[in-house]
Amino acid sequence: MNQKIFFAPLAITILFSHLATNTMELESTKNPQKEVNKDIKKILTKTIATQFKHALLNHTFQERKARKHVGPLQITSLGIQKEKMFTRHNGTYDIVPNIGYDYGMWETASISKIVQQTELTKRKRNKKENYINLLYGIGEGKSNFRVCCAKKHYAVNNNQKLTFIFVNDTIQTCSFHSKMLQCALSHDHQWCALTSQDNDKGFINLFSLESKTIPYSFELQHPISALCSAHKSALFAVCTAKGNLAFVTPGSISCEYAGETVDIHTHIEFSPDDNYLITYGGNVLRLCNLNQSLESMECMVCSLLKTDHFIRKAIFTPNGKLILIALANGEFLFCDGVTAHILDYYPATWRVKKMISVDNQAPLMLCSIKNKLLLSLDPARRTDSDSDVYTFVVRKLTNGRFLTAHNFYSHNPRAMGLTEDERSVVFTHDDDSVSLLHLYNDQDLQDVAFIEEIADVRQLLEMFKFCQLYKTQQKHLKNLNATALVTAIRDYIRAIAPTNVTSQ
Repeated sequence: MNQKIFFAPLAITILFSHLATNTMELESTKNPQKEVNKDIKKILTKTIATQFKHALLNHTFQERKARKHVGPLQITSLGIQKEKMFTRHNGTYDIVPNIGYDYGMWETASISKIVQQTELTKRKRNKKENYINLLYGIGEGKSNFRVCCAKKHYAVNNNQKLTFIFVNDTIQTCSFHSKMLQCALSHDHQWCALTSQDNDKGFINLFSLESKTIPYSFELQHPISALCSAHKSALFAVCTAKGNLAFVTPGSISCEYAGETVDIHTHIEFSPDDNYLITYGGNVLRLCNLNQSLESMECMVCSLLKTDHFIRKAIFTPNGKLILIALANGEFLFCDGVTAHILDYYPATWRVKKMISVDNQAPLMLCSIKNKLLLSLDPARRTDSDSDVYTFVVRKLTNGRFLTAHNFYSHNPRAMGLTEDERSVVFTHDDDSVSLLHLYNDQDLQDVAFIEEIADVRQLLEMFKFCQLYKTQQKHLKNLNATALVTAIRDYIRAIAPTNVTSQ
């Protein structure tokens, strides 16, 4: 078992040992009890609250399943909602429901994306034509920015010749003889990178939003297969069809040639702190350490991970500590975000085996760091034989253990988002309707608040005993009895907490 899973209990044991062997020293201090509280309360609070929140979700599932409810989670339909723009650091955008929440994460199924169209009037012929919006950029105090191409070029073999860039409604035309171009916006809203291809060579052009020109263009020896921008600097990373990795900034380009050792990588992503980068394609994932200067790329440390099945998706968790990989056989891998080593966690799946060959879709994935949760949604459509398959699943982020699930049969949502407070999940459906899931109800949140904000060390130690007993049962029983832990902690809180804290 991985040592990280038991870190908190081990830390508490060490603190208790330290307390027992240094009693005389503590007694000589001005306020020994205060020193003890300061040392151990934080760890106790985090351990108990996290385990309690996980047990609450599993308890709900067990309770509803016992009553033979197909949908163990209460999803509230909100109907058709007004939409707003949810922007990310690199200028990519999502159209999300405007229901009064800020979003921490949002995921949209690529196969289900509704292509947003813009109708423009050609000056010469006074004829209106439809264009596809490829990229939006909206920033406070910044120029509104939009990249689009003619729909007729977009629809034919993903080829396009003309791209229109709009800066505050001013049109700039860029001509490309290329396949479907990729574009990304720098975090500071100053540069847009656009890739193109000609005669089996790749080109990356940097468009300045200030001058509305392309002052920098770079040529690569192979077509570009993936593009992304950094979170904290005007840095772009690209992959080529031969496995090469290049970094582009205004005025300079650095390349790392991987030769023939790496398959074509079609996805690329920076870690949240920009210190690491992952690229992947086929069954190979590459993790690069970017802590050193990009000018000396021959010193770059890269780790390769080969999987038994093709990689459908790989993402960093918001804190960068883990890389979550969804494989084509429906399984997840949990990898270290620094070494890319596969961690010894429990197996987890995002699609059941009988549905592996449904399509080539990737799951939607959200991570709640605050609650230590991994939320996944399989966007594939269902048939009558799949009515008992759970498609939205909530698991522990630390080990992939199942907590709860929901079946949207027969049409799954095309997108989902985690609210910024990490308490709710929002779904959008093919008919543009919206539904809302609260992970915890009001009473759950009050009990968690008591653990996190009110309970003293003695009370926390008492609740920690319940958690330890729960872990002991977990080792010997195949099915977790989460209800026992939830009941024990709730009864204890009701017995000791003030009435105005636990009552509605």
